[in-house]
Amino acid sequence: MKEHPWTLHLDQPVRHAIDLMQTGRYRNVPLVDDEGNLVGVIRPVDVLKYLAEAFPEELLNLPPRPHQRMQESEGA
Repeated sequence: MKEHPWTLHLDQPVRHAIDLMQTGRYRNVPLVDDEGNLVGVIRPVDVLKYLAEAFPEELLNLPPRPHQRMQESEGA
């Protein structure tokens, strides 16, 4: 655990949390207010939930394997 980890402020966009998770190898990103007080933590699952709510059409309607096409239609 780092003694002085990078933090995000409440007004910073989600992409900054994703950047820290990828480049800084953070699993959980601390959120601080203007005074530097810890107010929460962003976890990877929080980012996924946000994206699913913000872009439901893009995420929820994708087939499991988009490149795979059925030769014949199946069903009743």
